[in-house]
Amino acid sequence: MALKIPAFKKIQNKILMPVFIITVKIIYERFEVSRIIDNKKLGYQISFSPPRIKEIKNYLL
Repeated sequence: MALKIPAFKKIQNKILMPVFIITVKIIYERFEVSRIIDNKKLGYQISFSPPRIKEIKNYLL
């Protein structure tokens, strides 16, 4: 089943980006994230860092 999410367009630094809201539940159920691997062309996901997560949380609040 296709997933349809309402979105709008935003241009930032001459880059067109879709902007939308989605729940974490939908992300976990439907998407796969590439994990840390040696070949950066195949994918890379930074590991969790509690201090970095706290820094992002404080910034957003």
